[in-house]
Amino acid sequence: MSTETIAPTLPPEIRNDYAISDDAAIYGLTGGLVNETMLVVNRGERTILQRLSPVLSVGAIGDMEAVSAHLSAHGWETPRLIPTVDDQPYATDNTQTLWRQTKFINSDGHPPITVSPDLSGEVGHLLGAWHVSMASFDRTPSHQIPYFHDAGHHAKKMESYLDSLPDGASKQLGETILAAYQENIEEILDDGQQFIHGDPKLNNWLFRCGDPFTLIDYDTVMPHSPWTDVGDFIRSVAGQGPVDGLAPHVAQFMEGYRRSTGIEVPTDQAYQATGRVALVLAMRYLCDVVDGSYFSWDSERHQSRRDNHVARAKIQLGVARQALANC
Repeated sequence: MSTETIAPTLPPEIRNDYAISDDAAIYGLTGGLVNETMLVVNRGERTILQRLSPVLSVGAIGDMEAVSAHLSAHGWETPRLIPTVDDQPYATDNTQTLWRQTKFINSDGHPPITVSPDLSGEVGHLLGAWHVSMASFDRTPSHQIPYFHDAGHHAKKMESYLDSLPDGASKQLGETILAAYQENIEEILDDGQQFIHGDPKLNNWLFRCGDPFTLIDYDTVMPHSPWTDVGDFIRSVAGQGPVDGLAPHVAQFMEGYRRSTGIEVPTDQAYQATGRVALVLAMRYLCDVVDGSYFSWDSERHQSRRDNHVARAKIQLGVARQALANC
């Protein structure tokens, strides 16, 4: 994430709950598509403050801290929860919106501008190590985002929303995405489920001096196939813009993942996972054009939610085509 220059306005009750002084410096952080995230510099101490999306519940806060504590015990740097002045794990404003504060982790603040195959290999190694650490996590989640990686659910929803899309071009895009899904994607073959991150995109990794060292944002941790995490990271790299071909990234990622887990990642399955995750995300963006139920949109770059999400859906369709062409 990177900082913005415009400081968000904090509700006075949130300032009181977290003892944030009137002269504290507050910076909005870009990169998140769900929660509103801020960097707070209060009395010389830096923390992260988040206004949570309505899709998250109080249970999600407890789950996040449990994951953070588990990973911390396994040597990871994690965003541990900071309680309110009344020792509560979260705060609410006068609209009953949830807020939480976490420890600040020193990092570069953003991923490297250029994503190299070597960097993909480093992340593959770390993601494998993260999966190894989480294999022993046995908490029953108190909260999960409904149908987050349920490909069949999102395909049915996309089909039912086609006639509700605002114009012929977006409807045609939806039909194209559905056709690609139905032609190429069933379920990912896997060797069982464990707790995965659920959203290990490039922006959720922290870097120091250009090197990745930890994974943050645990709101999507869930029991699922590790292949979903594999595909989602590769998808995020392919969606960053020009890269020197997807194949070197996949090859380096697979080797890094193998080194930390001992698991061979078959090339075809890695590409299939990437294509599946990208098509599901494309469908979710288009569905959000209709119901506005999940994603935020960038009003500085796009004139409407429709323009923002259609542009993102097109990018994900392109990523899926690029990945599936290698299967």
